[in-house]
Amino acid sequence: MRIVCDPGVLKDALQNVQRAISNKSTIEALEGALLKAKSRSELFICGYNLELGITTTIPAEIDEPSGCVLDARLIIEILRKSSCDQVTINVSENLNVLIASGESKFSIKALSQEEYPALPSIDEGEKIDLPCDVLKRMVKQTIFAASVLDDRPVNTGTLFEIKNNSITLVSLDGFRLAKTCSELSVKNNLEENFVVPAKTLSELIRVMPNEKSTGPEEEHEKVNEGKVQGAGGNAAVGVLSGEVVSIFVGKQHVVFRAFGYSIISRLLEGSFLDYNAAIPRTCDFSFQVSVQEFIESIERVSILISERTKSPVHLRFSKGLINFYCRSPLGESEDRMAVDYSGDEFEIGLNSKYILDALKSADTDVVNVEFSGALSPVKVTPVSGDSFLFLVLPVRLVAG
Repeated sequence: MRIVCDPGVLKDALQNVQRAISNKSTIEALEGALLKAKSRSELFICGYNLELGITTTIPAEIDEPSGCVLDARLIIEILRKSSCDQVTINVSENLNVLIASGESKFSIKALSQEEYPALPSIDEGEKIDLPCDVLKRMVKQTIFAASVLDDRPVNTGTLFEIKNNSITLVSLDGFRLAKTCSELSVKNNLEENFVVPAKTLSELIRVMPNEKSTGPEEEHEKVNEGKVQGAGGNAAVGVLSGEVVSIFVGKQHVVFRAFGYSIISRLLEGSFLDYNAAIPRTCDFSFQVSVQEFIESIERVSILISERTKSPVHLRFSKGLINFYCRSPLGESEDRMAVDYSGDEFEIGLNSKYILDALKSADTDVVNVEFSGALSPVKVTPVSGDSFLFLVLPVRLVAG
């Protein structure tokens, strides 16, 4: 088989699919990327680790319908150093591979495509279409609250709840809960509940472009800037509006399709917590607050907190005022801000990271904060509507 394509397009596609490639697997082929002729003008590229698969197709000139498995990391390094606008990959019958780009030539070994496990098959009848910008916002507003380590794997994912022509995403970890809702723009009578691993959703938003950039973003646990081209060599435009993610749900797997990529994931099994029962329906106190001012005050008093010096942030409420206080082995810090609060005076302790994660995920300038006492969950919602809801459990404060 002979493949001729743009080295930049191939590199960017491999960089995306390699996130689903196993570093170490009992199946050697899963440590590489599958390159396979989809037609004489399209090259199918796949990374798969039995739990998550990422596939795409790029334009290429291919002389025969064949394929092989190559070391993606090695090919990426070769292509990264390429100074030519064309790369040729020749794969012999005995799986010797010759890669040529300009004056550079590399000879490596490949594995047979027959050794590569088949991807899960999903009946692609009914689907859910959701604008990319909406899904990306919803994932970012919930993924941070999914459990990292849990004896119930279902808690390490995000619940997708589709009914009444709306979609709701929920994540929780026992200390906090994040929920976001959106109406479906295209009427859909589907009723589905399924839990997607947080890692899958992290990879999904990585292949989506930044709203204000000219190329997709590179995201790890947090969103970092980077350069990742879309499938087919066309850098995905930096505007998500108008683009749609198609979601296909099977009994054990889900497929997300957007920007020329398909992300196939195993669903998490188990019963998701009845999150509605955990959300307080009434409150004794509430106030509205500037998100940015609230964040800045908490961040200032949290300077003395680290992984080694974990301490809660104390919020002391009095009429029209919040006093922030923190004591750690490094010292003490204080801050205050005016707020429209007229309830009883009392004090509550919060994990600064948990409340900051919630506030930074709010997409409004002002939020409504509700609570019923020092040991009740803090509830953060928009001033109007129900597009998001965050719950943060307080920290029990020790007297003295």
